[in-house]
Amino acid sequence: MNDRTGWRRISLVIAAAITLAQAPGAAADTTADRPAGSRPTSVAGTTDCGWGSASCTPCVNDVVTSVKTGLRERGDTMGFHLGAGVPAPQWSLTNLHDHWQGVQRLNADNGRWMAVSYDDTGDGPGGVGLVHLGSRAPAEPGGRLRSNRQGPLMAERQAPPPLDAVVGRIDSGRADLAHAGGMSALGDYLAVPFEGDAAESEVRVYSVADPSHPVLKSTVKRPATGAAGNVGWARLSDGRYLLAVGGRDSSPLDFYTSSSIDGEYTKVGAWQGSLPAYQNTNLVTDCATGGLYLLGSHKNWSGQDWLDAYTVDLSGSAPRLAKVANRHLTCTQVDERQCDFAAGGGAYVSAAGELFFYATEHDDDGPGGTVKLAEFRTNRSHPRTCGTDQNSAWVELYEHSGFGGRSVIIDFADRNAEDYGFYPATEAFNDKASSARWCLPPGTTHQLFADGRFAGSSTVLSGIGEDADLAASPGLRGWGDKISSSRY
Repeated sequence: MNDRTGWRRISLVIAAAITLAQAPGAAADTTADRPAGSRPTSVAGTTDCGWGSASCTPCVNDVVTSVKTGLRERGDTMGFHLGAGVPAPQWSLTNLHDHWQGVQRLNADNGRWMAVSYDDTGDGPGGVGLVHLGSRAPAEPGGRLRSNRQGPLMAERQAPPPLDAVVGRIDSGRADLAHAGGMSALGDYLAVPFEGDAAESEVRVYSVADPSHPVLKSTVKRPATGAAGNVGWARLSDGRYLLAVGGRDSSPLDFYTSSSIDGEYTKVGAWQGSLPAYQNTNLVTDCATGGLYLLGSHKNWSGQDWLDAYTVDLSGSAPRLAKVANRHLTCTQVDERQCDFAAGGGAYVSAAGELFFYATEHDDDGPGGTVKLAEFRTNRSHPRTCGTDQNSAWVELYEHSGFGGRSVIIDFADRNAEDYGFYPATEAFNDKASSARWCLPPGTTHQLFADGRFAGSSTVLSGIGEDADLAASPGLRGWGDKISSSRY
């Protein structure tokens, strides 16, 4: 992709146009030079990878539905502190290319690590900050991290804990490879594309089993191809590995295969079609069909953040992509942007096969010079079982009937992290709830109050339940747009 691509529609709102700037790079190689005998014999992704495997990623339960309706519309607010010598990108009207470029959640320490890539054009090599979210405690392997910006202040003014910070660094070592683009992670490995003023680009494969000490394992050279803005990565059902490397504005997409995750990759074809200027792409596999999908995130001309999904077909003489789903997601929480799909983003798959998406802002304008981040998690469906661990209890309140719009999830583990006694300070959710879902293990209840500070009329939730319309349905009739506080 190309941050030096000029504004094509100056008449639009300046803020919307700025966010579409993409990373620097020369024109991409447009040949589909599939070597003789290298045509893939299998084009399905692997569906038997368990979470935490060293060299693959779990499949997604119904990729199309996960993108269309499965993700929560708004992300949970997160953030991290800078460190380990990682420079803060200086993104501005006069410096459109210098910003965070990609986000990948890593499996180490129960999924409490993030890799965030950046462009440092004009100052030094591009690179990756390795973030340890030490304050997080996922309830299940690879599960929700949950907001780390809860406290006495509204989320947009709340800084993350000092434990959540950059503690490791990767850089290209070359000033002419100043842009590290949209990345992909597989198990304990991370693929990072580098481009810049050099005539060539490359994709480097690192072991991040210990993210604080990444180890370079192999490099995919792209001679005479200056652009490598993003990379998708997957393991195929026959054990081979597939890389999809995006050129200028993500096109063309060059496909490579290898017999090992950190081995030699051979180019097997290129897709020549037109795509939006994706900052990030990921390859994921559908659990039911083994089908491969390309996920791409971008921001359109009107300032909306979108996640798109394409089927990937490598069975013919040339790769084929077909768009099958998209979703408008919202980075604004209350009244301030917490992320931007024209900056860094990336998909992740949990142990349960749930699709997550993470996105960051352009630079470090979070509270106290921190970096803002958002976790778009799978919308909680009505649970069939609830377990017995009290710490796994949760209640989710939705802005609209039918479980739509904004939502507030009140986890037992975070019951003291935010002021749930005064919903105006809880994501401005006072008198907003119109539907609800809950999962409360035996012995755990959650009490809803009509007034703040646990006053006024009340009702008690217990067990497993949902109510699609708090104003009219029998379960909690009369509670629509009425809840002002609650407690376990």
